[in-house]
Amino acid sequence: MIDGYPRNQDNINGFLEVFGDSYNIICTLYLSCEENTCIERIKFRSQTSGRIDDSEEIIKKRFNTFYNESFPIMDELRKLSKVVEVPSKDDKLNVFEEICAKIDPLLKN
Repeated sequence: MIDGYPRNQDNINGFLEVFGDSYNIICTLYLSCEENTCIERIKFRSQTSGRIDDSEEIIKKRFNTFYNESFPIMDELRKLSKVVEVPSKDDKLNVFEEICAKIDPLLKN
């Protein structure tokens, strides 16, 4: 599992250069969530995290980067593996259960 990777085409190219054909990607997990929900969650996290990058201005810049650089590589990721999308607006336990329901059968193969 690689959290948040690859984020752009350069990451994919670097991965393929380093690993060549010696990898077996079971799937790419895409946790989809509405931007407003994510912003509220990050702002809530900022109350205790001490992270200086949890301001609304920086959060919006991160979303801009995601939409412009990360999301467009989904087509490339589909060429490498199955993309499993799980809506993640629901509570953590329900999201976890849906992830397990979608990924467990892939792990058995």
